[in-house]
Amino acid sequence: TNNPRRVASCGGLAVHFNGTAITDSAEVNIVANSKSEITTSLAIQNRDTSNTNDLLVSLDGGSDFFTIEYGTPLHLSVSVDSVTVKSSGGSVDYEIIATY
Repeated sequence: TNNPRRVASCGGLAVHFNGTAITDSAEVNIVANSKSEITTSLAIQNRDTSNTNDLLVSLDGGSDFFTIEYGTPLHLSVSVDSVTVKSSGGSVDYEIIATY
């Protein structure tokens, strides 16, 4: 599930996404508006408070995943319009802040 909302950003637009990843892959579209702006950076955080499940994130449509452990935010300078997320087990809450 995704709940995008706009947040303040210095020098550009930022959009905040909260969601829950499960063991099946799901694409998160991170477009800013109907113009389909492409990101300049992403901040992604695993918010699994049980500290038992990893958030797996892919920037290539699910071919390759990298792991984000609980409490370790990841900051990337990338140009993407979506990311693919899944959980290593159970469900994992996450948040993504994309800047444009």
